[in-house]
Amino acid sequence: MKKWILRLLTLMIVLGAFMLFALKIISGPGEQQKKGLEQAFSQIFQGTASFGKLVTFNLFPQFTVDIENLAIEGAMRTGQMKADKVLIAFGPIDLILKNRTIENFNVKNAYAGKDVFTPLDISLTDAGIYPDKDGTGQFTFTGTYGSQPINGRVGMGMKSGLRPKYFLNDLNSFALNIGSVQLSGQFAPYSEGGGQVSQLEFFATGKNGRQDCKLASDKIIPVKDFFKSVVGPLSDIKNAMAFRSICDDLKQQSVQK
Repeated sequence: MKKWILRLLTLMIVLGAFMLFALKIISGPGEQQKKGLEQAFSQIFQGTASFGKLVTFNLFPQFTVDIENLAIEGAMRTGQMKADKVLIAFGPIDLILKNRTIENFNVKNAYAGKDVFTPLDISLTDAGIYPDKDGTGQFTFTGTYGSQPINGRVGMGMKSGLRPKYFLNDLNSFALNIGSVQLSGQFAPYSEGGGQVSQLEFFATGKNGRQDCKLASDKIIPVKDFFKSVVGPLSDIKNAMAFRSICDDLKQQSVQK
């Protein structure tokens, strides 16, 4: 019995050493790795991806991709995407087990054209995941949507450790400022259809004072419709009458369950 245990331990050590050696070979910012990742990004975003530079590509001890000057033509078979910098990092075990956690995410000067993800062009000077003061995490972003300035945050959970891990809960609070309007609500990322927004309320302050609107607590809006039916109209508000008209229209739309 002792011999079999010894042989098993020896085999595990040899296999482990071999895996580490293999990971070291296929990691790195070489041309082969760059082309492989460009193909992967092309498939994910349904376009033709290219990198100006692959700064870092590691599989162990942390899965890390650091890219400069990302460009994707025909993204989502629709338009253009680009970013000056993209940094993504996962724990390798989390990636293998498909755990919904991430260790780092940041993009700088990113752009997605009209209808790639949202009805209007969206540009983000910075978007990333950061620790919050209360021991949780938050995804924050700032930039422009169409012609209006936009910034916001989505709350996240955080597991402390040598490298903190961030994750979205079943329900997460969010806040969004666009032009003169401030919105808040709850985001459910794991709902059907790519996520849902609920408990939505918003307000704007203008010459006639503050205008408020609060939708019914059971009013649910799919994320795919959120920018079209909520953010888009609110970004183009000209006066109090327009604000009230949008509020009434959203209230009258049927509740989705």
